[in-house]
Amino acid sequence: MRIPAGLVPPRVARLMTPEDRKDLGVLLPAEVEAKQCAREEKELQRLCEHELGRRGIWHLHLHNAKRNKIGVPDLIFAVDGTPFGVELKAADGRLTEGQRVTLGDMRRNGWTTAVVRSFEEFATLVGSLDASLSTERERA
Repeated sequence: MRIPAGLVPPRVARLMTPEDRKDLGVLLPAEVEAKQCAREEKELQRLCEHELGRRGIWHLHLHNAKRNKIGVPDLIFAVDGTPFGVELKAADGRLTEGQRVTLGDMRRNGWTTAVVRSFEEFATLVGSLDASLSTERERA
């Protein structure tokens, strides 16, 4: 049985066991926030992948279940021989310790890394890559 959202006050929900909350469909405020953050990141992922495809930039996105290393960035791609690792986060999203370590390791090994929190930020990043590539192609 599901209880309509908001019917169980948070102070009461905190007293319930996780199993009871799950059975009734009751979420704690932190769980609601985490679900919203996940939805925002999923939508950001979709938009960013579409933008890379539109610009003809091959990219890789490993779903959580397929990742064998902790902290692997959401998007991996290369532009003109420069590898990029981009972690996508919702506005309130936080990097995990594994993500911090992995991005640092990647930077030390020559990767360009970024943490992106909006599509506009991603479009600016990719737009700057396009601009630098155009300049390099004109010189060649």
